[in-house]
Amino acid sequence: MPNESARMRLIDLHQHESPAGGGDGGAPTRPDGTEPPAGCRAGRLWRENGKVYYEDCAAGGGPVAVRPVWALPLSGRGGPVSILQAGKKREIAYIETLDELPPDSRRVAEEELERGVIMPVITAIRSVRQRFGNYYWDVETTFGPKRFLLASPETNSLRPRPDAIVLRDVSGNCYEIASVDMLDRNSRAEMERVL
Repeated sequence: MPNESARMRLIDLHQHESPAGGGDGGAPTRPDGTEPPAGCRAGRLWRENGKVYYEDCAAGGGPVAVRPVWALPLSGRGGPVSILQAGKKREIAYIETLDELPPDSRRVAEEELERGVIMPVITAIRSVRQRFGNYYWDVETTFGPKRFLLASPETNSLRPRPDAIVLRDVSGNCYEIASVDMLDRNSRAEMERVL
């Protein structure tokens, strides 16, 4: 079993947002007003007043409003989780596996991770045009028509399943082709010119 430092990388927890009830703006309070439980190694997550909070039990830091995300959003679902400070992209903890969390915390993390996955599915490809090495896609998705720019298709596309493709545009947005075989003939022809 890996040691604690190999299992979880902790990052500066000194600047944080206290949950409601933190009182005078000083030290944050825990939801139940008690000390962290003995033996809590990986930290814990809970929901309070519509926000998710994280507390690093080992470092003794106070509660921090957070947003859990997959550390590898395209290929690493079910793997490492990054705990980001809410409203910022600052990582405050890295958890190798959700199994490190207590059951209640794991449930909160799973709910938040599921809620955070919003990926339009491409249902038709109207056109793909190349200009200066970039590919301009004009597509129909489950969220309506979209246009996006794809640079370096070989590094910004992933096949999570043999018949599926996930594309990441230059803004970091992801689009899924759930089944290449389900695309119409014209859409497949456009796609095959690029991928």
